[in-house]
Amino acid sequence: MTYSRREPFHELYQLRDDFNKLMVAPFSKMMKGYMEYPRVDVFETDKEIVLKAEIPGMSKENLDVKVARDSITIKGALNRDAEVNDESYILQERNYGEFVRTVPVGVHMEYDQAQASFKEGVLEIKVPKKEQERGKKLQID
Repeated sequence: MTYSRREPFHELYQLRDDFNKLMVAPFSKMMKGYMEYPRVDVFETDKEIVLKAEIPGMSKENLDVKVARDSITIKGALNRDAEVNDESYILQERNYGEFVRTVPVGVHMEYDQAQASFKEGVLEIKVPKKEQERGKKLQID
């Protein structure tokens, strides 16, 4: 006969996990999508940090970009079509209004050398990485 060790609260933990999947996860995904606008991809190469943000329906005149030592901030405003009033909508899924998104990159950047371009609804920001200071080797007396 083989004996196996059993966790006394296993069923309770399983019930909690099932409840979270059913009740909490859908709402957290919905709120996450609402709070994080615009959607961004951030990656690094050997020399620079690159951020790409999807902002369809925007003009570059309505965008404001600020690059700090270790973060990038995008501000803007999406304006609603003036010729359509609220009562005329059958379905409205697009977001309107002002938005601000600050993305920490975790790397010090040469923010004064940043470049930005906006093409076909995609904002691309390239910032050279700061040359990291090297430590000094100490001689032990």
